[in-house]
Amino acid sequence: MTASKKTYVKNVAPEKLELLIAIVNAPKVRFYTNLIQSSEANLYLSIPASGTSEKAIMNYLGLNQSNRNAIFSIVREDKVKDLLELLDENFSTIKDGGGIAVTVSLSSLIGTLVRFFKQRQAHHPTMNTKKYELIFCIVNAGFAVEAMESARKAGAKGGTIIRARGTANPEAEEFYQISIQPDKEILWLIVPKEIKDDVMHKLYQDVGLATPSKGIAFSVPITHAIGLHEEESAKE
Repeated sequence: MTASKKTYVKNVAPEKLELLIAIVNAPKVRFYTNLIQSSEANLYLSIPASGTSEKAIMNYLGLNQSNRNAIFSIVREDKVKDLLELLDENFSTIKDGGGIAVTVSLSSLIGTLVRFFKQRQAHHPTMNTKKYELIFCIVNAGFAVEAMESARKAGAKGGTIIRARGTANPEAEEFYQISIQPDKEILWLIVPKEIKDDVMHKLYQDVGLATPSKGIAFSVPITHAIGLHEEESAKE
């Protein structure tokens, strides 16, 4: 009797992926989601948001102060450079179509749609913008503006606010001795790497867990960015 052979299937990792985050005026969100999809970014999420940057900077960038959308999309690493160049061109030429876009590296991803990205990858050089970091600060509803003011004191220029809801099980609340308020606001800021620690420390002092804001914050390095040089120019 012949013993049956076991067959082992080797897991093949998908191509490297990055998370694209673009801030655009709300009336242009459908245009930009279609543009992003044209670059084989098959996953995207659009969320209403509001801005906190100074009016002069927003006018320079062509962004509405309050009526914005944040677009989150998963993009193959080899498609990032071409997509950012396409977005940058449209940010500067489309009427009321200004915006900012950054990408961050993803260390892991789950979901059946990952197969769409398992394609042969051509190796293209990409823009490398390591001098910025993306800070997420999650606070109780009504405290995002206070968090932004604290960040400004440490050198941040402006950010974007997204409404959200928080959850936690009773055991976690008891362990950390905190009460999770369901209504939350997420402030995210793009800051130069050299002031990131100062901004994080100021947020900890003014809107951390020991304050009524009950805030937490974390940061991730930005791999690519467009639109940020314009903000710097507007401030000069």
